[in-house]
Amino acid sequence: MRKDAGNLIFLVINLINTYEELFFMNVFWPFYYSGAVFILMM
Repeated sequence: MRKDAGNLIFLVINLINTYEELFFMNVFWPFYYSGAVFILMM
């Protein structure tokens, strides 16, 4: 019982971390991309 609960909590934490990483990439990717293009053009 305790081990199953631990696995479930671990799974939820992994899902939250994955979601945060995807959200971060979706929000900041355009800024990184435009910054890289700007540096390349200089």
